[in-house]
Amino acid sequence: VGELLHGRLCQHTVYAAKSPRQPPSPMDLEEMVPALAFIYGQESYGFFHRLCEEARGRIVFSMPGRGERSVAIPKTPHVALIMKHIDGRRTLAGVFERVRAERPAAPPSDSQLLGEFDALHTAHAMLLRHRDVPPMLSRDQMQQRAAARHGGGA
Repeated sequence: VGELLHGRLCQHTVYAAKSPRQPPSPMDLEEMVPALAFIYGQESYGFFHRLCEEARGRIVFSMPGRGERSVAIPKTPHVALIMKHIDGRRTLAGVFERVRAERPAAPPSDSQLLGEFDALHTAHAMLLRHRDVPPMLSRDQMQQRAAARHGGGA
């Protein structure tokens, strides 16, 4: 609720299920979809890709809000290409397939690409969801839906 009212909560991650389940794992290439946290809009994928391309040595992702929080990861050989193909809809297998298509002379292996993706995932710069779970609404979409339900303006 606080997130919807003022958008100042930095990040929280919760996995809920009716029965015990393992959290999403990047090892499940065919089923997992990498996605940014809902506080970012669809345009943010392109922004983060450009940030990865322009970075030298380390990539610093900054989360908006009060007391801005940053996450730094090393710039690895394929991280910019990985980010180029992450769109919140494509599975990790699909992302990695596109990365390899751009490097036909020396295509990186799944284990190489997983190692590079893992830096994004463990730093909480990139989340995972099962491909059967629809993408989360953006913060703006949630606020509009709440306002419509409670008689407020958009």
